[in-house]
Amino acid sequence: MKSIKIAFSFLLMTLFLVSCEDESKLRYEVGGPVQPGAFVTAVVTTSVIDGNDIGAGTYEFTLDAPSGNVESYSMEVRYVGVNGSNSDFVPLLTVTEFPTDVVISTSDLASALGVTVGDFNLGDAFNFIGTSVGTDGQVVEFQDLDQDIASENGQLQAYRLNTSIICPLPTGLYEGDYNITTSVDGCFGAIFLDQQVTLDNSDGSVFQRTFTANYLEQFGIGQPDMTFTINFLCGSVTGAENMSTGLGCGGGSLLLSASAMPGPYSETDDSTLVINTLENCAGCGGPADGEVQLTLTRI
Repeated sequence: MKSIKIAFSFLLMTLFLVSCEDESKLRYEVGGPVQPGAFVTAVVTTSVIDGNDIGAGTYEFTLDAPSGNVESYSMEVRYVGVNGSNSDFVPLLTVTEFPTDVVISTSDLASALGVTVGDFNLGDAFNFIGTSVGTDGQVVEFQDLDQDIASENGQLQAYRLNTSIICPLPTGLYEGDYNITTSVDGCFGAIFLDQQVTLDNSDGSVFQRTFTANYLEQFGIGQPDMTFTINFLCGSVTGAENMSTGLGCGGGSLLLSASAMPGPYSETDDSTLVINTLENCAGCGGPADGEVQLTLTRI
């Protein structure tokens, strides 16, 4: 880890940034100390609910307790409707054996939420929050996690997860080389300099594309390129939730997240794409979190 000091004259303050050189390493030791305490991991194996058959759709993951000191794990769910209707969090499941393969069906979700599967629509989302209890009575929730564990997908945390009912993209759509520009600046200017990127689908996702680029490259900090993930959600497109930029500060990590104002995309013409994403920078000496816009043009 290395500390970097940058002066932003327009903010009249100093922003302390940290370049994380190994984004993927886990912050616990299997069979040894765990951070923090009774930590539970989730390896997601089916990340989205297939909109082609909502009634048969599932969200699946494997829960584990690497430290061996977890008594139980419980999960709650909240419904976020594409039509703007939201629910409160309600109890969904409890697990007392680890590892455990968890399969959550749309019927399970409907039962917990007090609705029917027929009430779900394409583009609907489900937010999950988890709580673990240690054999010594310690309670661990999302806010108790180390900042790296909380913000990086590679840390496999099981305390804040999300899934959506997705309309699969046609094969080959929004893949290949594009020119990218930051068409609406973020807290500290352009989040990416104008450059060529490659939209990738190497993991075979039916609703996501990724590209790599250097966040705030113009400041010469030296952090590695980040992976920017694009979510295509049944007619709406946005950046994914909680994307690590590779930079942090005393107030937390600088993250890019899903926009509150997703834009449209075409399923027949992928020559251009406009993506809105939220830059979470208020904790790092910047102005309030704000919406950023990227424009991609096929080469």
